[in-house]
Amino acid sequence: MSPARAILRWHVQRGDVVIPKTDSPERMRDNADLFGFALSEQEMAAITGLDKGQSGRRGGHPDSFEG
Repeated sequence: MSPARAILRWHVQRGDVVIPKTDSPERMRDNADLFGFALSEQEMAAITGLDKGQSGRRGGHPDSFEG
């Protein structure tokens, strides 16, 4: 499983709206299979724990995006 697919699944399990973007037919197929597996509680916690907070942000804050 690719890291991108795991993160997409993490978002789905959190109840986030996910709109993946790719031009690759292979990645489109991978993205479509997000409901064929689930992350464990430990996997969910590990991914959530990667958050570096505001200091790790590389773009605008999604709550104040005006694009």
